[in-house]
Amino acid sequence: MRGFISAFLVLAIAAAGLYWLAGLDGSRLPPSPLDQGKEQNFEAAVLPASPVQPMELPSEPVRPNIRDVTGEGMIPAPKVEGETIARLPAAEPPPQPPKPEKPDIWPRAEVISAGILKSGDQQIAIAEIKALDTGTICKGKDGKEWPCGNFARAALQRLVRLRSVECDPAGEATQSITTRCRISGHDIGEWLVERGWAVPGPGATADDGLAKALEKAKSGKMGQWRETAPGEG
Repeated sequence: MRGFISAFLVLAIAAAGLYWLAGLDGSRLPPSPLDQGKEQNFEAAVLPASPVQPMELPSEPVRPNIRDVTGEGMIPAPKVEGETIARLPAAEPPPQPPKPEKPDIWPRAEVISAGILKSGDQQIAIAEIKALDTGTICKGKDGKEWPCGNFARAALQRLVRLRSVECDPAGEATQSITTRCRISGHDIGEWLVERGWAVPGPGATADDGLAKALEKAKSGKMGQWRETAPGEG
């Protein structure tokens, strides 16, 4: 037993000597590749990044004798002249068009005359038309007079019926505004002109539909263009 213990002690002392001589205590060993990677990552995280250099457009030589693989009905690629070609950055997309303004909603619109509405305290004149005033008197070819202004107001009342109308924003809010309005998909100004209760007014243009509406009213003898008084033929 004592011999076994003695041999074990001798082996332990020898191993300790070899450990010290080989520097296995960590003081003489070279740094581990894993430790080097950690040190590099630490330096990259701590040290400030180098300033960004301006991007240079890469260029490459033009390859001669490129086979044309353009399919039938397709536009062929342009021919490249010169010895080198540069790759340009992608073009920026065009700016988005501005979103249209939301219309103003006016509830329970009352009809004051054929061209004027009222919602609460707000008075709204229909833009780009000249409507018949309430007291306007028309005369047919038979010479008989009839209150076409009252007929015009009554026609618009039947269309609106105290419903909400939507109108183009008129800018600064005042008690009386002039703008174009719609109800149930109908442009009120065009509706009045087409039925003979109004004519195009200041601000109307040839392509806004009012000229065609007036022509239709006259050819159909609608509203003020009637040849006889209402109820007489």
